[in-house]
Amino acid sequence: MEQFLINRPGQAFPELTSIPTSSLQEASSSFDNLAADMYQDMLSGLSRFYTEESVDGEAHFGIRLPLALAYGLLCTASFFGSGIVLGKISATYRRLPKQARTDWDNRMVALGHAVIMSYRAFRYWIVLKPLFGHNFSLLSIAPALDMYEKDTMRIMTGYMLYDLVVELATPAVYDYAVLFHHLAGILSHWHTLQTNDVASGWYTMLVYLAEGSTPILHTAWMMNTVGLSDGVAFKLLTLALLVTFFVVRILVSPLLAYTYLAPGNRHLYDGRDGVFYFQLFIVFAFAGLNYFWFYKLLTLIYRKARGIKTPISSPVKKRSKPVTEASKSKKA
Repeated sequence: MEQFLINRPGQAFPELTSIPTSSLQEASSSFDNLAADMYQDMLSGLSRFYTEESVDGEAHFGIRLPLALAYGLLCTASFFGSGIVLGKISATYRRLPKQARTDWDNRMVALGHAVIMSYRAFRYWIVLKPLFGHNFSLLSIAPALDMYEKDTMRIMTGYMLYDLVVELATPAVYDYAVLFHHLAGILSHWHTLQTNDVASGWYTMLVYLAEGSTPILHTAWMMNTVGLSDGVAFKLLTLALLVTFFVVRILVSPLLAYTYLAPGNRHLYDGRDGVFYFQLFIVFAFAGLNYFWFYKLLTLIYRKARGIKTPISSPVKKRSKPVTEASKSKKA
């Protein structure tokens, strides 16, 4: 029967013989074009929702608001996943006090996040928009944020949302500097994204260079926690931490302030005095926090060098209780 229908359509359906072959071909072509257009529209719609094109021609994470929320959920899943995995495979981790285990899990997330942010920031300033190609006293910037900038800010927002929840959920001793940092950062990022504030976006991307010291910071904390702070590797790591922290946080802070206050850049905020002074507050708050954390870092290193017992703390992340017994643990 199938062969009959294929080879002899006119006999199977005599009415088809009255339709010109050209009309059938035109109808078929029109249907194919319509189907193709609908398919392309569907793909275009999905593309606009899931990804957008940056000015550098690369596809990026373009899920607008959901990207920040999705990244925050990914950080949360990583936090709990770290505890589950390390609890299974590491005896040293299991011997840590509960607060220290929570701190460790959070730092694992922070370390991974810092690697991502460092990569995106340094790629931006080295490859996409070379930092030393700018005249810092007279900036010439794009008319709008590109997707690379937006995605990077969304990722940072997602992390701050996650870490803010962790800080509030472990209230043994609140670190008010971290809470302030996250609340101010979320507000600043939200405003920059909502208003497509390209000037604030430029400064924000510069701030992200500070993440370059964070992976070293958390690695040093982990080595200290498991009692590996007496070797050469730890001393070299401490030196690397001091150098990177000084360069990407202490030196970047005045560069950021100078660029922001340069008379030639004031036009970037013409008619937006409120935004200018709000972001100016953020710039100096960022600098103040970095100088405060650098002071804490120097204090910890000094006390360590003098053999003075001190809580294993971080100049960037708080922890509430001394983890003195952790230093007695052996590596798993």
